Amino acid sequence: MKFLFSYILLIFFAVSVFSSEAANTDKDFPKIPEKTAIMLAAFGTSVPSGRKAYKCFEQQLKAQYPNIPVYWAYTSSIVRRKLKGKIKSPAETLANMQKDGIKNIAVQSLHVFEGDEYYELKQSVEQFTKKNRNTIKLSLSKPLLVSYQDITECAEALLKYTSDFDKNHGIVFMGHGNHNGTGDTVMLALHEWLQKLNPKAALATVSSEFNLEKIKPVLKKNRVEKIYLVPAMVVAGEHAANDLAGNEGDSWKNILEKENYECSVVLKGMGENAAVNKIFLRHLKTALFKLNK
Repeated sequence: MKFLFSYILLIFFAVSVFSSEAANTDKDFPKIPEKTAIMLAAFGTSVPSGRKAYKCFEQQLKAQYPNIPVYWAYTSSIVRRKLKGKIKSPAETLANMQKDGIKNIAVQSLHVFEGDEYYELKQSVEQFTKKNRNTIKLSLSKPLLVSYQDITECAEALLKYTSDFDKNHGIVFMGHGNHNGTGDTVMLALHEWLQKLNPKAALATVSSEFNLEKIKPVLKKNRVEKIYLVPAMVVAGEHAANDLAGNEGDSWKNILEKENYECSVVLKGMGENAAVNKIFLRHLKTALFKLNK
């Protein structure tokens, strides 16, 4: 029954985006119109070490599209305030791109799933498109995980990235989660696929009901004594530093250590994983194709 439930979830994701990406193969390469630029829209981070993930993604993007200008936007108003406006909002960045003479914009979401931040980004893009329909063409990509292909590729990428870990130890990934939209469904599907590939690997979220308590039976069942704690977030930012690895009593590290597990923390965001970034780039390619329609 558990596998059947997961299978149904994953088939749902497959159907939801099959028509939008099925026509594009790895051999396809979009024709780039003149005055085209890419806007990378991320949640953002105020943790300097966390920005390494964004830099890794941008380097991978520029290796594939070396002649396309890249602009950045942060969707989190809290992060933008902490950075004192150094990185602008999506609406402000789109306006700046317009001032720079950009006529075709592919907006690449660097969010993990279609949660609140993604929907706010989508609203900003739609409002800007409506206002400038006759002068600028925009195309918004999907976030990281929206399909069966995304889920399976991401699970494989996460486990490949941890392939040098001791096989006798457990692996617990921390996702963000979301009380609204499809966030919990996506995280549950990713957890189930990780379990299918490695029964000692599990994923829970820090901001939803699919929390650490839900996966403790997995750890007990596999009789693991040592656990690797790894962020399943694009950057290893404040959640990773505090909720996963922090010194406070409610951090996952402290909770598990109180239950006699030995924990090792790996503070690397998914944006530092080239195989995960390939999923984002596949979505970006679809967005660039749409600029030609």
